[in-house]
Amino acid sequence: MSLIETCTERLAAAIRTGDVYKRYKKALDELKLMPEEKAKMDELRILNYRMQNEEKDIDLYEAIDQVAERMDELLEIPQVREFLLAEQALCRQLQNINATIHQGIEIDVPDL
Repeated sequence: MSLIETCTERLAAAIRTGDVYKRYKKALDELKLMPEEKAKMDELRILNYRMQNEEKDIDLYEAIDQVAERMDELLEIPQVREFLLAEQALCRQLQNINATIHQGIEIDVPDL
């Protein structure tokens, strides 16, 4: 195994044992006990992904209204709210790791 693979595995293990990931897993496990709400959340997450990545196939104004309306309803459920906060914290942690790696190496990428 190369040094990069070893360090990557160690980083993944550190993330899994960290508080942010543990909070996320706990929130996910609690949400899985509510299959109907989990299904609604997954549907919203798919719609959100499509809005960001397949904008040509979707009416963005309508999709944004749908997401906002459904999200307001789901945020009233404490387990959903906690899951979203935990997921956001984990994503932010992963983004920070990714940014640190990119800042630590030189890649010649033209301005877009």
